[in-house]
Amino acid sequence: MTPQQRARVRRAVRKHLEAREEEAAGKGELSIVPLLDVITNLTVFLLATASMVTMTSEVAVATPSACHGGHCVRTPPSLELTVAVTQTTIRVATSTGRLAPGCASTSDATAATIVRDGHEWDALRDCARVVHAAFPREDEVRLTADPQIPYEDTIAAMDALRGDEEGPLFSEVLLAAGVR
Repeated sequence: MTPQQRARVRRAVRKHLEAREEEAAGKGELSIVPLLDVITNLTVFLLATASMVTMTSEVAVATPSACHGGHCVRTPPSLELTVAVTQTTIRVATSTGRLAPGCASTSDATAATIVRDGHEWDALRDCARVVHAAFPREDEVRLTADPQIPYEDTIAAMDALRGDEEGPLFSEVLLAAGVR
């Protein structure tokens, strides 16, 4: 290209760019892309925050008594039986602390501990039988296990809590997060 041709091309390009700038400036358009970015980020943040709050918050509520025809019946508090299996022991506890040491009876002690010695599943079943006899309406127990506990031991604990040929004990065995 000759120098005159280059100059002519530059003038045409410059003229075209100036016309575009004048056109854009004359309309007064506002770009909404940054606004959409902010709204999207805020929405994601609020959704994540709301889901975390609902996952971590827990409200303890006492159910109201049921009244029918002037006769009010108050539902007793749940036993919330928890069994924690570790390498050396099996700990049986309630939310109200009504188990005697060794699971001999229900009293005001805090927890019963069974030493794991090879016959622990029979002892756990006997303990569950004592608790179930004292609280026959309860059918739920939470089972937690150390992550180092073999799978077979967790299943054996579940079987012991469910009962045997003498009769069912706790039909709903719920698995909870492991203890450490």
